[in-house]
Amino acid sequence: MNVLAHTHEHVQKAIPLIESWKHFRVVQTIPHFSQDPDWHATSVPPLPEWLGISRLVTSSDMLYFHSALMITFNNQQSGQASRRSSSHQYTEPEEEDETAEAVIYTPHGIHSYSEDLDLVTKANPPIKTLVFIHGLEDITLGAAQQLNLGAHNGLKAQRKLKASYWVGTHDEDKKGTGIVGWLLRRKKISVKDAVEAERKRMGGSKKDEAADEVLGSFQGVNWVDLGNGESLVLQ
Repeated sequence: MNVLAHTHEHVQKAIPLIESWKHFRVVQTIPHFSQDPDWHATSVPPLPEWLGISRLVTSSDMLYFHSALMITFNNQQSGQASRRSSSHQYTEPEEEDETAEAVIYTPHGIHSYSEDLDLVTKANPPIKTLVFIHGLEDITLGAAQQLNLGAHNGLKAQRKLKASYWVGTHDEDKKGTGIVGWLLRRKKISVKDAVEAERKRMGGSKKDEAADEVLGSFQGVNWVDLGNGESLVLQ
């Protein structure tokens, strides 16, 4: 079994600790996509070359609490996985075969203004976001600490990524106990509510061009309310 460890200066100690368990065959760090914004560079061994895993972060987020995990895979993976001919000679891949699709998962939300999100949309070779997994529930701890960024942030990030599917996460009903339970503040916000709030923020009227652009940019996105234990087959 292999395990990939999140990394920055505060968690480097996790790698030797996990290795000391002698439970996993390989322990590797997950690279930040911004270090080399080419999905091929995120295919660290022992991953096959058509599959990459990286982290999307926001530079202003000191502890990278609001980060995302991006899994990229080549669109021609079934036929081009090894990119070698029957004679075992390395063959140069065609440019169109180098595009990739991505699954982006962020348990607490990633800031819509994240520089890494911009890098994904401008990546070369291109990356098409197949599914964006970002919750709708806005959660704060006390008056200041933002835990889950919620639907308003998710909508802005989705408008950047233009993912084929937007799936919620961490939105199930949860009961907090103890001191944390007293401090947690939750706001349940639907996609429709987030879109309407954005419309009002940008000008109000249904005929307003900016407001129509907000709704237009959301069209074609397959929002899926996936319950706990349910599955979704992506196409």
